[in-house]
Amino acid sequence: MKRLAASLAAHPATRFLALTAAASVFTYGGVFRDEEHLADFLTGGFEGSEEVTSLECSLQLEVLKRYWTARP
Repeated sequence: MKRLAASLAAHPATRFLALTAAASVFTYGGVFRDEEHLADFLTGGFEGSEEVTSLECSLQLEVLKRYWTARP
């Protein structure tokens, strides 16, 4: 699991990675240049991918609100 976490964290598309206490071990957020780049990633295009036993993927169609910085 540590190798997989390090590989996901180092991947250039990664924007968010968290270890969770849930059904999924990780919550991952990434930004991909196109569908082909995403498909390559999802089908094992990174070191440690053989440790992945399942995944759930959702695509953002529209961002309705974006807020993650502290307000003064």
